[in-house]
Amino acid sequence: MAIVGGGIILCTNNSWSFDFPFSLSGLYVAGACLCWAIDNNITRKIANANPAQIASIKGIVAGLCNCSLALLACAPLPPLSTILTAALVGLLGYGLSLMCFIRSMHTNMQLL
Repeated sequence: MAIVGGGIILCTNNSWSFDFPFSLSGLYVAGACLCWAIDNNITRKIANANPAQIASIKGIVAGLCNCSLALLACAPLPPLSTILTAALVGLLGYGLSLMCFIRSMHTNMQLL
């Protein structure tokens, strides 16, 4: 519901008129949701593997992709404190939640 609500807000172009004109932001949200759905379906197929290993591999690949894009865009390197804070947020907000998600899929598949 929050993603749909955010998409609606982005599509209004801050005019709060709900005529839903074409919005590049809305297209980005739809694309992100599509990629998220594909990722979840691929993860479901390997949910029997070690959740920590899956989360680690996905985190490393995502980090390498994001860092590569930043280097290609010539983005400046943030301070070390920002890097460490982002790593902690990623570990807890992405890594731990992904491990729980994979574990729940593994548990649900055993029940079927």
